[in-house]
Formats: sequence, structure tokens, C-alpha cells
Amino acid sequence: MAREYDSDISYEIKAMVGTIGTKKNGWRKELNIVSWNGAPPKFDIRDWSPDHMHMSKGVTLYMDEIRQLVRIFNNFSNDRRTRNPRNET
Repeated sequence: MAREYDSDISYEIKAMVGTIGTKKNGWRKELNIVSWNGAPPKFDIRDWSPDHMHMSKGVTLYMDEIRQLVRIFNNFSNDRRTRNPRNET
């Protein structure tokens, strides 16, 4: 469903990929696929109100950027385990 955020910005959540975390006030940090102002959809990470009518500032990423982010995280995670096997963060 397409929605208008304000008079200059419209968005349509094409797919809800997953919830990263939930705040006490019910807002959720989500990874979604969103089309902004009718543009091709991109991956989007931001906090959303429970009804998806309000949002925080966020980050949008193309598929190649998501893949690179996963590579960076995996390398970081593997490096930390190698240096200190007890550190699980």
C-alpha cells in the first residue's frame, strides 16, 4: 500500500523482510524493501511506528550494498572470533 509521509515524500513498503529490534514504545527497527517517491525499491533500515504511518530517519541500500554490508560484518565477526574465541559479539 502506497502512503504519503508528507506533501513531498511518498512511500510503499513492497516487502517486510524482518524486525531487528523493538523499543518499549512499540516502534520497531525493521529491514524492509521500500519504494520512495515511485522510484525502484531499495532495502531500507529504520524505526517505524506500529501502524507504519510514522518513521525515523533511516538508511536505504541497493542489493549490492547489502551484500557488501554482509561481507563486512562476516569479516568483522570472523576476525573477532579469531582474536578472542570467548568474545561472541
